[in-house]
Amino acid sequence: MSVTFHSNVTKKTVTEKLSPCLCAQMAESFSPAMDGNFSDAVRADLAANANPACPFCHGSGVEVETEDDAPRLNLANENAALLLLALGLRPELYGDIGIAEARRAVMKARSRSDLTPFTREDRVVSGRPRANADGTVELRPLHVFSQGVTQDRLESYISRFATFVEESKSRGATTISWD
Repeated sequence: MSVTFHSNVTKKTVTEKLSPCLCAQMAESFSPAMDGNFSDAVRADLAANANPACPFCHGSGVEVETEDDAPRLNLANENAALLLLALGLRPELYGDIGIAEARRAVMKARSRSDLTPFTREDRVVSGRPRANADGTVELRPLHVFSQGVTQDRLESYISRFATFVEESKSRGATTISWD
């Protein structure tokens, strides 16, 4: 899971590109289409294998993806929460603030002499013991490694957030949002 910071930029370029629709992924020509080959033969094969009721390609096997170049910052949930805390903001998984408040938050975070209260150590979480169908018991069936956040890494998050805020402002944004 992750949190994406975005803004209401007014100056952005929207581009469109063709992509094979996942409803036609069993077509032999799916891989060539992934490589950008949308010849008539490839399109015919994709359409033959597409779902006619697909809401994305409407049965053609080819969908048009739109993408914009608006600035964004994406962090894992825990990392975003630590960044928000270091910025002096509430660590909620969604919210919004004005550009001026975001800039003040960056100044506040950069003025802190010690960011260690907002860091965390690496940790490994092990699952509970689990009984298997054959009667054996796995004592540690699942291990999850969660990388820590050092002061240097947190400073880089603050720097990336500051760059994101300034680029958003220069492109006409008035608010920063995250979700």
